[in-house]
Amino acid sequence: MPRTARAIGALLAAAALLSGCGGSDHDTRPAGAPTADPNRPPSGLHWEKWQEALLPYGDDGPKHVENDAATGFSDTPQGAALAAMQHAYRSTNAPDSTWYTVAARVLVANPGKDAWVTTRALFSVKAVDPSAVQRYIGYQITSWTKDRAAITLYTSYPDGSLLATDTVVTWIGGDWRLQLPDPADKTPTKHAVLQVPAAMVKVEARS
Repeated sequence: MPRTARAIGALLAAAALLSGCGGSDHDTRPAGAPTADPNRPPSGLHWEKWQEALLPYGDDGPKHVENDAATGFSDTPQGAALAAMQHAYRSTNAPDSTWYTVAARVLVANPGKDAWVTTRALFSVKAVDPSAVQRYIGYQITSWTKDRAAITLYTSYPDGSLLATDTVVTWIGGDWRLQLPDPADKTPTKHAVLQVPAAMVKVEARS
C-alpha cells in the first residue's frame, strides 16, 4: 500500500482513539421501493474525477454535489454502494475549505463522527498526490436492510496493492450517510488483500 494510503489509514485509526457525543436525525425514507438485489451492479454507471480519483455516479445517485458533499441516493443496495464509495473518499480527501460541510452532510452523527472531526481539524488537505490515488474496482454488500448496509469496498493502488475497506451506511433523513465506527470498537476496518472475492460486484473505475 502506498504511503498516502497508510497515512489516511493512520488518520482514521487516530480518530478511533478519540471519543465524543453523537446526535440523531429524523428518518424520512419513503416506503414502497422495489425488491432489492444486492448483487446487481448500479445502472447508468459512469465516473467523474474529483481530488484526482474517479468517483462513481449512476441512476441511484448521487443526484447532487454541493460544496464537495455528494447527496441524493436511492434507498436501494446500489444507492447504498454508490454512497459508501462517494462518502468514504470525499470525507477523507475533502480540502480544508469544505471538509466540515462534507462531514455535516454525509456522516452519521455518532461518537465516530465526533472523533473524526476532532482529528481532521489537526490536519491540512489541499491536494491529493495523483501517483498514490486509489481506484475503485468493486464492492460486496455483506449485510442489507432498507435502513442499514454493510459494504466492503475494494480498491487498487498504483503499486499493485489491493485494499478492502469495511464500511457501514445508514438511511437517515431520506439519504444514505456513512457511519464511522465507535472509537470503543477496535475491530480493524481496512485489510490488505491479495485478491478480490468472486462475489464482488465489479465496478472498476474508468476514465
